[in-house]
Amino acid sequence: MVGAQTTEHLVDGGHGGAATILAGPESFLRYQEILIQIIESNVTLERLVAFKRSFAEMLPLATDVLCRQCEIDDATAMALYLRLLYQAPSLYEHFHTAELTAEALRLAGFPKDDGTFVDAYADFVALCVGDATQKTAQ
Repeated sequence: MVGAQTTEHLVDGGHGGAATILAGPESFLRYQEILIQIIESNVTLERLVAFKRSFAEMLPLATDVLCRQCEIDDATAMALYLRLLYQAPSLYEHFHTAELTAEALRLAGFPKDDGTFVDAYADFVALCVGDATQKTAQ
């Protein structure tokens, strides 16, 4: 089964390969959303276009790997990559909330999540890769 094999390869490279790599540079995941909002609202259109172009030029490096590992087409690889990229900071924040936020959640009656970012992101990657490979197989 191609999807299961590729999911294992992509996800289980050291108990959540992609998640373990992303969990390392904590400041990146913690501040990515904030920085993007600041950057995108405080630069000229021309500079933002130049930034987005340079980002777009780097994308084939990641999507080519996803195409090969998951046996998916370019469009599916792009959608998968962006889904994984944009989910990471929010999921990271869920497991690393500020003390005030954690206390507010507790007082509001939310159950404490004893999981970890690495485990949750590995699950998310597995779901997304499985979905991508299933769509390509159809």
